[in-house]
Amino acid sequence: MVRDIATGIPDGTPLLPSVTASTSASDFTPHANIHYAWSDDVSTYLTYSQGFKSGGFTQRVFPPVLPAPGQNPADVIPSFNPETVNTFEAGIKTQLLDRRLQVNAAAFTTNYSDVQVNVQIGIAPTTQNAAAASIKGFEVEALAVVSEAFRLNLGVGYLDAQYDELGAGVVGITLNSKLPGTSEWTINAGASYRHDMNDYGALTARADYSYRSEFFFDANNEIGEDGYSVVNISLNWESADGDWGASLFGTNITDEVYGLAGASILNPGGFQQTLFARAAEWGVSLTRNF
Repeated sequence: MVRDIATGIPDGTPLLPSVTASTSASDFTPHANIHYAWSDDVSTYLTYSQGFKSGGFTQRVFPPVLPAPGQNPADVIPSFNPETVNTFEAGIKTQLLDRRLQVNAAAFTTNYSDVQVNVQIGIAPTTQNAAAASIKGFEVEALAVVSEAFRLNLGVGYLDAQYDELGAGVVGITLNSKLPGTSEWTINAGASYRHDMNDYGALTARADYSYRSEFFFDANNEIGEDGYSVVNISLNWESADGDWGASLFGTNITDEVYGLAGASILNPGGFQQTLFARAAEWGVSLTRNF
């Protein structure tokens, strides 16, 4: 019930009718895969799969939702339908140059029906079905063994995500809205070098880089994050018998400021909040394996 917090709504007004509502759903979700090995070092595959997410009810409601005269009270309780998805993926996996270079690539298309979207309406996060959406993209990853000691890795991903259709009752988003949490480009790269010290164990130096292009945290596209890059480094020691290990490490060493999560409440006139990632950190760890 509403409490007296200067909302203009009488104190004690119920947020929802005092009735019981229920929902149920079932679905058949097949998966098929075709794999062909062209040689010991090259193989391709094609997969098709369906996914399913059940429907439900919005748990937080404000302002109050009350039935009109003669309306079934259970019909006004905010609910959402099941979400279904169909995915096609084709890929290739290779090991080249006497297995010193591994390259894998995949292209995919994912089509959603009744995609569930969490939209902020006033102060209430409300789940609704946005009719149809699609995500198309590709991923490429490579691992190179330059020498027994030196290794390189690289990964690139691309996404084209969009709403294809919206239901008449959908609010807060349009066909031009971006799907939350989807970056167009992602890149990761790393390098490691291992130095064997015989009876004194081994030292491994490693550096990792990652990039993510801009994206929105919310379906309303009111709060998001610009593209950002993160660099981590480490120097790891392992004893010859593998029982002991130590690491000197640095995370986010460029002190990049970027958000991990965010929300916009009562926009306009309300506030926005963002949970930021940790700043640059340096540390030392010691491990003992049993």
